[in-house]
Amino acid sequence: MKKTLYPQFTPVLSKIPNKKASVSALLEKDLFAGSTNSSVILSTLHRQNQYTYISSYENAILTKNQIESCKKILNRSLKKYKIKSIVLIQYTIIETKKSIGSRMGKGKGKVTGKVALVKKNEKIFQFKKLSSEVLKGLVLKIRHKLPMSVFSE
Repeated sequence: MKKTLYPQFTPVLSKIPNKKASVSALLEKDLFAGSTNSSVILSTLHRQNQYTYISSYENAILTKNQIESCKKILNRSLKKYKIKSIVLIQYTIIETKKSIGSRMGKGKGKVTGKVALVKKNEKIFQFKKLSSEVLKGLVLKIRHKLPMSVFSE
C-alpha cells in the first residue's frame, strides 16, 4: 500500500478521477480556484473535512489563565450547538520565581505558572462543523482575553 503525505485528506483526494492524486491535480480542478499557496490548499482540504480554526496573527506568549479563560468562553458559547473546542497549543515553558528577600543562588525558585509560545499563523483552537458567522462571533468574544490579534480560518 502506498503511503500518502497527508493521510487525513485521502477522502478528498479520492474524489479526483485520476488515480495519481496529488496537490497539482487538485489545483487543476476547481477545488481551490487557482490558488498556488500550499497552506491555502491544506486549510481548504481540512475545511472540506469540516474543521474550522482560530489562529494567531503574530507571535505571542500565552499564560495558562489566558488559555483557560478562552476555553471557558468558547465552551459556554458552543454549548447550544453541542460542539466542544479543542486547544491545539501546549504549555512549553514553566515559569519560576524566587521570593523577594532571597539572595543569589540556592536554586531556581517556586513554580508560578505555565506559558505557551505561539508563533505567527499557528492554530490555537479547533472546532467541528461551525458556520463562518458563529466563528466570527467567537473571535469577537475571545480577542480581548488574548495579548495578540486572532483570526478565523
